[in-house]
Amino acid sequence: MSEQLRQFQASSGPGGQFWRRAALWTVVLGAFLGLGIHSALRENREVALRHARDTFLMDRSYRVWITQLGEEAGRPEVDPGAAARTPGRKVHTLPEGVGMGRMGTATGQRRHLATLDPIRPEDAPDAWEREALLALNQGRQEVFAPTVMAGQPTLRYMGTLTAEDGCLHCHAGKGAHAGDVLGGISIAVPLDTLRATLAQRHQMAFQGALAILWFMGLGGLWVTAKRDQAFQVANLRALEELKASKDRYQLISENAADVVWLLDLPSQRFSFVSPSVHKVTGYTVEEFLQHPLDHFLTAESVQEARARLEVRIQTVREGDAARLTETNQLDLIRLDGVIVPLEVRTTLLAGPDGSFATVLGVSHDITERKAAYEALHKSEELFSRAFSLSPDAVCISRLKDGVYIAINNGFTRILGYSADRILGRSSTDPANQLWDQVGDRQSWVAVLEAQGEYLGLEAVFRTQAGRPLTGLMSAKVIEVNGETCILSIIRDITEQREAARRLKEAQDLNQKLLEASPLGIAAYRADTGQCVLANPALSTILGGTQEQFLAQNFRTISSWKGSGLLAAAEACLAGHETARVTLEFDSTFGKHLWIFTSMEPFEASQEPHLLVMIEDVTERVLGERRLLDANAKLDRLAREDALTGLGNRRAFNERLETEVRRTRRAGKSLSIIMGDIDYFKRYNDHYGHPMGDACLITVAEIMQDLFKRSGDLVARIGGEEFAILLPETPLEAAAQLAATLREAIQAAGIPHEASGIAEVVTLSIGVASTNLSGDALPSRLLKLVDGALYQSKKNGRNRVFIAPSQE
Repeated sequence: MSEQLRQFQASSGPGGQFWRRAALWTVVLGAFLGLGIHSALRENREVALRHARDTFLMDRSYRVWITQLGEEAGRPEVDPGAAARTPGRKVHTLPEGVGMGRMGTATGQRRHLATLDPIRPEDAPDAWEREALLALNQGRQEVFAPTVMAGQPTLRYMGTLTAEDGCLHCHAGKGAHAGDVLGGISIAVPLDTLRATLAQRHQMAFQGALAILWFMGLGGLWVTAKRDQAFQVANLRALEELKASKDRYQLISENAADVVWLLDLPSQRFSFVSPSVHKVTGYTVEEFLQHPLDHFLTAESVQEARARLEVRIQTVREGDAARLTETNQLDLIRLDGVIVPLEVRTTLLAGPDGSFATVLGVSHDITERKAAYEALHKSEELFSRAFSLSPDAVCISRLKDGVYIAINNGFTRILGYSADRILGRSSTDPANQLWDQVGDRQSWVAVLEAQGEYLGLEAVFRTQAGRPLTGLMSAKVIEVNGETCILSIIRDITEQREAARRLKEAQDLNQKLLEASPLGIAAYRADTGQCVLANPALSTILGGTQEQFLAQNFRTISSWKGSGLLAAAEACLAGHETARVTLEFDSTFGKHLWIFTSMEPFEASQEPHLLVMIEDVTERVLGERRLLDANAKLDRLAREDALTGLGNRRAFNERLETEVRRTRRAGKSLSIIMGDIDYFKRYNDHYGHPMGDACLITVAEIMQDLFKRSGDLVARIGGEEFAILLPETPLEAAAQLAATLREAIQAAGIPHEASGIAEVVTLSIGVASTNLSGDALPSRLLKLVDGALYQSKKNGRNRVFIAPSQE
């Protein structure tokens, strides 16, 4: 171990990195703890609000119950467990947990009945309750907010308390009516008490989980720090080994005939070259190191070297370590201008960061070897051409023992045997078993000796990989250097035989698919229209037999003409495009159905044809129609009031939007009559809901009889509230129609003993109109007519109030 490595191991350790990572891990878990605390506070407020709401609902239910007992039952502020006596002298005991007398619960809640106009002094509100009561009187159902009471954080809540019939015993003297807002129930929930309860439930588990997670994270960080230290030591050791290897390479290169060099890839300059460079290139070491790589190679070699180097580096980075070292041939330009062929063996060297920035190379002058190869090539050129020109496998072998003398490239390509593997060896050698069966060659040689030659013998051979190959073999006995030999030519017909087999399989498969297909399939000649193919499914779908279909001409089939199928077929053939149609079809064989037809032009035997595929979609089409009918019915029901058959609020709003847009374009008048049955709640209470429904139906029928124009719309938009939309109706005409409607309702004489203004059912009506052409809005018109209806009720009911005209 080197001194540098010992110092690194002594000075480095996992401590520094570990404590930095541990500090970061602690900060992360601290953030999670802060989020947990924030979530607990938010949960505390939500739980307090739920407690307050539940308490309010309990108290309000109690008040409804106690008021139903009657005036003699006592005030609703009695304590739980107290007895209440009804007018029938029946004694009722209040259940525990209800009543305004319980001013505290397990969570320390405080409750208070508050009103702006208290009967009792203790019902007077404090400042917060007064603001809440004002909000309730403005229409809000509840008010809540976090506050501080008696130095403690508290959630304060107030819900609306409305007058029931039993409440009027005490409040009628102040003008109260059933349904009016009398005040509210104020509930104060201390947040500290709930927070302590929630903390007992969650805090220990949450903090314990974070502590376990913190210790586990520290353990993982310690293991990671130790692993990083081991990796750094291994990397430093590898760098020292690389330096020692470089020193060894330099020693060898200084004493070898080949040129050893180091190339820096970023600068494309040599950082080292062995002294033998002078013999090969003519440059001294100093001169060689002064020039970049491009200076010494031909342009073609530079381009080739760069392309190969980029591919090698990418391939090695992807995990192919075999390409770290590679041998290539490049052309060097000597100092005297002579081109010298070199065999260059290069190795990629990785730097400390893992990138490849250096190439180690050994260059060998192959001028003499290349010259020898060229001479040999010239001497064999004629023979090689004869072999290389043939795409078939050509070989020469001795007749007596089957030893191969020569093979061509086709032999290697087709059978897989290289010249090094097979030349000088026999075809009967088990390691080079060319024939599929051992005795096949003897039979073949016997025929050849008897005939001298033969043509087109089909036989099975084995490739070097052991794959069977079907070949068509021709052979002739020849003399080579005084020896009897056989010149053989083998044509690979494996693919032809395989293609024929696959074609037959495809034809069989197509036939099976044709027969098994649920689609009716037929093919017709495009020129004559004659049917040339029909599958069984066609008979199932359309009726008839395959023989009857094959006798048809699609241009003369009456059902094709009447349904439009013939026109689609002709268009498909004319445009050379696929056609798809769904149509109602009466087949020639008496079947009525819906069909989806796909037609495709194609060629067979260089003749144009038409392929027709038919699917029976009767059930699907009829199902879609039933679905459309059902949707239309649902859409109608969604816009219709179930009781009266009038349009509902949705229908009214949609129609109002449409008419306002039309009014904006045309600048014509649009009027609305809005009516409300007077004291209808009393009617229901007095006569019962069935009679109330009958009353609504009668009123609706009267309105429908009065407003019969096609453009008018009568709608029930609330329980006892109706609206009538009158397009192109000025305000004066709408007011007259409203007066007629009011008189008709009163004249109907529907008894209403509980009414405060008449003995029969009456109607309060508001009328509004607009003819704005630029900015007419539905909301503006609705606001006008709603205000008019309000004024009609305020002015005494059973009357018509007309909103000012909006010009």
